[in-house]
Amino acid sequence: MKTHHKFLTTLRHKRIQTISLVGTLLVALALTGCQTVQQTTSNSKPASVNPVTVARQTPQFTNLLDVDLVQPISTWDAKPVPNQAAESAIRVQTESGQWVTLNAKQHPILFVAYWCPHCQRTLVLMNQHFHSPNDWPTIVYVGYANGFPLSSAVKIADEEKETFHLSFTKPYFLIGTAEKKYIDGFPFLAFADGKQVDFIVGEHTWPMWEKAILMGDANTGK
Repeated sequence: MKTHHKFLTTLRHKRIQTISLVGTLLVALALTGCQTVQQTTSNSKPASVNPVTVARQTPQFTNLLDVDLVQPISTWDAKPVPNQAAESAIRVQTESGQWVTLNAKQHPILFVAYWCPHCQRTLVLMNQHFHSPNDWPTIVYVGYANGFPLSSAVKIADEEKETFHLSFTKPYFLIGTAEKKYIDGFPFLAFADGKQVDFIVGEHTWPMWEKAILMGDANTGK
């Protein structure tokens, strides 16, 4: 009986440790990146004066570089994307509204949201290291509710580019919850790793972003 009791006690401790570890990982992701879009109604109002909440529900650009400051991830934590097929057929719109299909196996793709401070800092960080528009991954703006006007999304992106002097060209847009087919948070970088597509999500240090982008370009023969 004592042996059985000891076994059950040990098992409970292991379960508690596992739950604690999972919780820690989830908290870490929440602290280093933003979650995907959640639907809001036209009558919804910010639940607080949190600048991210306000920016998310207000169709205008807001400089959030100093909001939700975190220690960027400095370890290599790339993983295969859950849906490999989806990453080769990413349906997005151009600034003019034309629908095109992107393939993360052909060039790295970075998904960002205009109201995500982690995304803003990531774009500024990349801008400090890239010397040509050709160095950038393909930029896809996400994080919009269904029905969000493309014209407003383009205007906000233009304001962000002008404010931060970003050098990339030809961004793309993905309006609404369709983003969940491709990503589960942002900033989210999808890139080729051999025959598969890997991803990193959340704020990372420059060496981690550089490694992923160079790996993606090397696999595509750029």
